[in-house]
Amino acid sequence: MAPTREVHEGHQTYDIGRIATVFGFEKNGMHFPSHVEITTSRSTVVPGATEGALREATLRRVTQDYSRFEFFSARSRAGIIRFVDGEGPLFAPPATEP
Repeated sequence: MAPTREVHEGHQTYDIGRIATVFGFEKNGMHFPSHVEITTSRSTVVPGATEGALREATLRRVTQDYSRFEFFSARSRAGIIRFVDGEGPLFAPPATEP
């Protein structure tokens, strides 16, 4: 005998949020997003249905695309004073692995 599904008695609605992110840019070992899509949908369980009991409607879709990243560095007051006094570089060289 084939398995049967329960008949849905009530009308149930669920709002569902989904976020999909594409990390398409890498700098200094860190990954940054290049595309984000945020979708809010409403899923409804149809009363009495055994086949196709779930209906889904998109309420809102927002997409964000990122490009032209600009990176800034922060320096301490002590580091700037050392540079001005000629005691070291303004930018520290990147660390190298042994």
